[in-house]
Amino acid sequence: MGQTLLMNNKPTSKITASLLFAGVMLLASCTTVSKSPLPEGTPGTTAQSAGMNAYKKAPLEEIQTKLITLDQRIDLLENLEARVTALEKPVKTKNSESTLNQEPQPVYTNPILLYNRARSLFLEENFQDAAGLFKEYVKQFPDSELADNALYWLGECHYSQGEYQAAIKTFKDVATLYPRRGKVPDALLKTAYAYLILDDSDRAHHYLKLVVKGYPSTQEGEKAEQKLKAFQ
Repeated sequence: MGQTLLMNNKPTSKITASLLFAGVMLLASCTTVSKSPLPEGTPGTTAQSAGMNAYKKAPLEEIQTKLITLDQRIDLLENLEARVTALEKPVKTKNSESTLNQEPQPVYTNPILLYNRARSLFLEENFQDAAGLFKEYVKQFPDSELADNALYWLGECHYSQGEYQAAIKTFKDVATLYPRRGKVPDALLKTAYAYLILDDSDRAHHYLKLVVKGYPSTQEGEKAEQKLKAFQ
């Protein structure tokens, strides 16, 4: 709407100036009339003076009314000009500001750099960003030596944020996708812990037994055995 006003009409400041000039000219004409009395002693001065007074009174009242109308129009035009100026300003939204301030994420082509960055974020307790990088690692480098570690720490990110169902699924994926890798006992043990938090003691008991039976001489096996004793 602001653009249409500007293209089809003169700028409102010029219109305002024109109205002010018209008011001044009306006032000047009133002053000219009022300063031209009939000479004293002229025949019919009294009658003509009365007529002139009546003549001057009517135009003065009319001019005052017109001036008031002009003032009102000027106020309306000034308000309109302010609104047009406001419409011309670019609108900034929260999304556009956040998009402008958001730094582009680096693209990691080296698996070691990507893994180390994700681990650093995890240690800083920035679990959300760390989860994104661990997920990216598993996606880009599923066959690398650290793939099972990355998937396990992705589960830890979910676990640390209280997303226990997502954590359970991720820990189970570690055992399913990388059954011969070193992070399997950790993943099975944390699966049991997550079930305990969810008050699912039957499944927790099942996974604790898997750790004790499958990895009896490991730290994870010992922890699982201690948890099983707590059930007795």
